[in-house]
Amino acid sequence: MPEITEELAGKFEILAKASMDGYWCLDASGRIIFASQLTSVMYGYSTAELIGMNLRDFEAAENEEALKAHMANIMASGYDRFETRHYRKDGSSVEVEVSTTFLPEEGIFLAFTRDITERKRADNALISEKSFLRSLIDSASDAIYFKDPRGVYIGCNKASERLIGLPEKEQIGKSDVDFFDRDFAEAIRINDNMILGGGVVVRAEEWLTSAEGKRVCLDSVKAPIFTPDGRLLGLVGISRDITEQKRIEEQLDHSQKLLSGILENAPFACCVKDVNNGFRTVLWNKVAEQIFGISAKDVLGKNAADFLHVLPEGQTEAALSEDLAVVASKTMIDIPEEMAAHPDKGSIYVHTRKIPLIDSNGNVSHIVVVCDDITEQRYLLTELVKKQKMESLGVLAGGIAHDFNNILTGIIGNISFARNYIEDSHKSATMLLKAEKAANRAAELANQLLTFAKGGEPIKKAVAVRHVLEESASFVLRGSNVSYDIRIPEDLAAIHADEGQIGQVISNIIINAAQAMPGGGRITISGEEVTVAGANTWLVTPGSYVKLALTDSGCGITEEDQKRVFDPYFTTKSGGSGLGLALSQSIVARHGGYIGLQSVVAKGTTFEVLLPVSDDKVTLPKSGTAPVAACGTNRLSLLVMDDEEVITDIASCVLGDLGYTVQTCSSGEEAIRLYKTAWDTESCYSAVVMDLTVPGGMGGSEAAQHILAINPQARLIVSSGYSNDPVMAEHARFGFCAVLKKPFNSEELLRVIETALLSEQ
Repeated sequence: MPEITEELAGKFEILAKASMDGYWCLDASGRIIFASQLTSVMYGYSTAELIGMNLRDFEAAENEEALKAHMANIMASGYDRFETRHYRKDGSSVEVEVSTTFLPEEGIFLAFTRDITERKRADNALISEKSFLRSLIDSASDAIYFKDPRGVYIGCNKASERLIGLPEKEQIGKSDVDFFDRDFAEAIRINDNMILGGGVVVRAEEWLTSAEGKRVCLDSVKAPIFTPDGRLLGLVGISRDITEQKRIEEQLDHSQKLLSGILENAPFACCVKDVNNGFRTVLWNKVAEQIFGISAKDVLGKNAADFLHVLPEGQTEAALSEDLAVVASKTMIDIPEEMAAHPDKGSIYVHTRKIPLIDSNGNVSHIVVVCDDITEQRYLLTELVKKQKMESLGVLAGGIAHDFNNILTGIIGNISFARNYIEDSHKSATMLLKAEKAANRAAELANQLLTFAKGGEPIKKAVAVRHVLEESASFVLRGSNVSYDIRIPEDLAAIHADEGQIGQVISNIIINAAQAMPGGGRITISGEEVTVAGANTWLVTPGSYVKLALTDSGCGITEEDQKRVFDPYFTTKSGGSGLGLALSQSIVARHGGYIGLQSVVAKGTTFEVLLPVSDDKVTLPKSGTAPVAACGTNRLSLLVMDDEEVITDIASCVLGDLGYTVQTCSSGEEAIRLYKTAWDTESCYSAVVMDLTVPGGMGGSEAAQHILAINPQARLIVSSGYSNDPVMAEHARFGFCAVLKKPFNSEELLRVIETALLSEQ
């Protein structure tokens, strides 16, 4: 290896710093004896790693002979420049231009390596683009030709070759007088001069004699061509043979009128394209006008490319290729779904069928395009998929809600039980009451996602409207700068509803109203009883309803947003989930009611809610009600089945404290065994509380059937945190006489026990 003197190394360093390219020095065998920092960066090796490597280490094996030839040429001439592909340390490749000089006195090669990857990519792209443009021009059925400012031909496509009867190379350098008679050539010259001199686009029909000796009519469009800096290059002409079109137009005139009369009133969009006339449209019915928002006068007689702007960018070529495929295959093409753009509606989706019409010669003369607007159908499919996703989410939400409700039952039950042992005046009483209310709110929150995702059936009863409004408004607006005013008659009828779910609806509306008034304001809530007749704008079953109106003076909702305000995930608020109003609509619909709104931007919004009137009387829970004790001298016997120990413990404490004999178990199988044993020994349980769901074991619904087989008069109470289960909503149908919804407090537990004991089968 040649020795690098200090002076030579200094020169190398100067060259390396001055060069914008990678720079290295090689000995006569091609081994690296010096490498610049840019070379290190370019190849991914450190400069220390590069020293001693050979130039062929960067080349592919198949390039070794070419490299030897370059090295020999450098040795012979002292200099060579070549392009090749090198490989970096990480295995990636880079296109490089290598400029090499041989210094015979030092016996070394000086090599500059320039990364030309981007340049090669650009060159290839340019070549590809030119090839694409040439292919595109040659594939056109119209004659396309180019002339310089003197009227001399400088290029043409294949269609022009067929029209003139000469290949492109024989047309270049000639003028129209070389191809046509003098009068026609002079008319063309005058027309061309007007285009070139005035810089205008001219369209005209021109009759000429083709190379085959036939008189043809051309629909020609000519336009000037300029460089980016405004210099005139010449003109481009596009000529379409419309001779056959004119003949076909005459022949089809009668049949087209007949066909148009039939298809004009067809229930689908219909378009007919003339294949032999450049796929020009000869029919565009009324439904096509409606679906695509384009009138027939803007389409008829035009080529498909003239109006395919109804398709999104990139699909025009696809549509044209589909037409060509129909012609080539002579069979129908079915496109189940494609997108189009309506000028007013935006994006729409259509189901398209392209059907070939075969003429007497066995060729495709026309293509009938039939389209159905499937936008609504696609929307419904999307909603179905969304619903399926929400159902999957509901499985997870149900498990979480069930476990959470079990935990809350222990909390709420123990708090309510503790409250029974202290006076209302005790300072802990208020704290326990607040804790119990907070736990109840937590239970409501746990059920929100479950209610929306699973679409749970409401557990309905008579509900006092004012009570729900007061509870929801006071909770939501506590600590805010928004107040509320409830204006409903004292004797307003009760509603038949799930109190928790309707409270959730009211809360969601009030939350939206408060957020619409960030500077503060007032929400007015009014209500009245209305009778709905058979035909009504609310689309509800005729009957008696309570109509609530919740009005704010906030920013209002735009007309466009009003159309989507109940859509899942639609929100205009930063950080909002978009589920609140969608959930509210779902709940109200399951109650057989109606929810809607009226809004004016900058003035406010009114939400209107209709809910069915209840025939039953309202029973409100009373705080501090004395527990119901076992009657008589005989202690009543109860069986409580639940897989959560905390729930069986609280049931034992509450019921045992009131004189009941309580037996507990954790599965349906065990409950059946205990009940049968008690029945056989004539010491039957007075009532059985059964958990609906037991992981890994028999649940309450199945166990109830076995117990009823033992004693058809058994008093069975179903308990669950799954409020959306049909057993909870229709408990009597499954053999239960009462429902105990988790989480529950001691008063609710005792009240349900009393209901079960006093009920009749």
